Amino acid sequence: MKTAHHSIVEPLLGLFSSLHLEVQDEAINLFLGLRCYEVRPLLLDGLLALLRPTKENVQHQNMQESEIIQMTGSLPVFVQQAAAAKSIRLLAEDSQEVSRELLSLGVIQRLLYAMGNREHTDAQIQASLALKHFVRSFPNIEEHVQRGIGSTLFAAFMNQANTLYMNMDETQAEILLTNKVNITEVWYGDNSEG
Repeated sequence: MKTAHHSIVEPLLGLFSSLHLEVQDEAINLFLGLRCYEVRPLLLDGLLALLRPTKENVQHQNMQESEIIQMTGSLPVFVQQAAAAKSIRLLAEDSQEVSRELLSLGVIQRLLYAMGNREHTDAQIQASLALKHFVRSFPNIEEHVQRGIGSTLFAAFMNQANTLYMNMDETQAEILLTNKVNITEVWYGDNSEG
């Protein structure tokens, strides 16, 4: 594995909050380029943390970024969430090894959480597309996700993941936000049987 200084991770994750798509795209491309470096575990942990922002981060951003919020209608924290979900999808599509690593870190529960974020539709879309990749790539995950979110919501998700947010009601969003799906146990349990 190639080496890169670990101090690159935090500033790179910070670029995901940019409201400029060109900046986000460049950050995502740099992220993808670093997937073969020894900082990958830090990068993946950072991405997963962005999928489920803490209340303190959201409140802190609310106070400091009130003018931006009024202009854009969304929080920089949620912009980061969307960019993280997109990065996860691109990393997972590129590498089965990275997909498995993300599964072992609990990516499914966090993607479901991001799908329930009704305050930022791009976060919902990107999380839905990433989750759909995992469900299609790892069939053993499908039944656990379906059981965790219910058959009606799961059917809508499988039918049109990128527009699920448009038909999601408050109850369904709450199911996603409070999901208890723990794929890390399921993944290792199923993996060791075969």
